[in-house]
Amino acid sequence: MQLEFVPDIGGCRLCNATTRQREFWPETYLGAGQSLRRCGHCAFLYLAPDFTPASLEDFYAHHYRKLFLTEIIGKDPELFFKQRFENRIAEQRLRIVAPLLPLTGRLFEVGCGFGSFLHTVSQTRPDVTLYASEYDTAHRGIRCEGVDVQWIPHFQAFPSAGYFDVVAAFHVLEHLPRPAAFAHWAVNTLKPGGHLIVEVPDAASGWHTRKFVHSAHLSYFTAHTLRRTLQSAGLEILDCGAHPLEAAFAGSLLAVARLPPTGAVPHPIPPASPQEIAAIDRHVGAVRWTPADTLKARAKLSMAKVVGPANTGAFQRWLEYRRLKKLWDA
Repeated sequence: MQLEFVPDIGGCRLCNATTRQREFWPETYLGAGQSLRRCGHCAFLYLAPDFTPASLEDFYAHHYRKLFLTEIIGKDPELFFKQRFENRIAEQRLRIVAPLLPLTGRLFEVGCGFGSFLHTVSQTRPDVTLYASEYDTAHRGIRCEGVDVQWIPHFQAFPSAGYFDVVAAFHVLEHLPRPAAFAHWAVNTLKPGGHLIVEVPDAASGWHTRKFVHSAHLSYFTAHTLRRTLQSAGLEILDCGAHPLEAAFAGSLLAVARLPPTGAVPHPIPPASPQEIAAIDRHVGAVRWTPADTLKARAKLSMAKVVGPANTGAFQRWLEYRRLKKLWDA
């Protein structure tokens, strides 16, 4: 796998500031040469340097599901989706989205993955016209076979303004090199009064290992930085904080934002307070690489060599399935 980076000028991934950037530690999962940094202007956490656009697209099209073993479907697709609670998670997400979708509305899911949410929407709201984008063209839409989905090669390639009633991005923004540009794109493509739904991992939740930081996640949001990102594009925040739904969403943030009927008034991302920056530094600085982390990493590599990557991923999914099932059944 060849990963190419753009020249590193030390600019924040979110606000482009170059002053008072702090570097914490190198990314350890892939070890491709990136490091975790914190912006001294907006308090954003991000990986740098950046992939080139071609390298990023190649990463998701051909390598992502092989690198992260739990993403390998294996020989039993139905068991794979069952262990990931794909149907239940999609149903829970639709509880949030459905009230925002008018009759015969239009929905765009950015980064739809296997298409479970699109399938659930089609079964519950057949009046809705579905659009989607997904880098992984080999696996996109596996779960929505027979569903009428209009595929867009890349979300930014969609030409029409003021078109969608809802844009949904479930665990997508953390993968994007320019999350603020995505928010501005959403403003352009939403109808006045339309809604943007965003889920991301919560960088302010408990970190037990530096493995939380890896090359697939370029951006790390707190509720404060997620709110400022969407507001800077001119969106009105209806909700932004810890995800309100079931156990599978623990450690995630949910933001629901609306394009004002009178239109957006974008503005630069404002500075974070010194107190917020200090809190981020304490939070991230407390995460250590421990002997247990080394042991787990070696055990995973050894298991993958003995039983294969797909079986190793299946075992990891089974452990997570048991954990979530206990929480949901409690």
